[in-house]
Amino acid sequence: MKLIFKIALVLVVSITSLNAQTDMPVAKEGDIYLIAETINDNYLYIKVPKDNFIVKRGGIRDYKSFAGKKVVLSKIKKNNKGETVATIKLASGKRFFKSHKYLKVLLPQAISEGELVKA
Repeated sequence: MKLIFKIALVLVVSITSLNAQTDMPVAKEGDIYLIAETINDNYLYIKVPKDNFIVKRGGIRDYKSFAGKKVVLSKIKKNNKGETVATIKLASGKRFFKSHKYLKVLLPQAISEGELVKA
């Protein structure tokens, strides 16, 4: 009985250690990603400004041109909740929606959900 318990304990520990080692690849500042297209232009982890703020700053709300753009990770930080937050800017140097130079992204979630794709 003790032998079965020890074997089960070793299996559980080894499986959990293997799962802990399969983390996502680390993104660095300067990496280039593509913004993927989502259903109904609903980006959950890319913090897109509300439509009224885009228009107020003289921009044009056009999500079709937003998807497929190359972006550069300019800053990567951890916020107060311990989440990895990246600041992105367009690789072309232009502005998002002709009004915002930078956007914030919850990086691991955006990559895992497919909102950001490695270029």
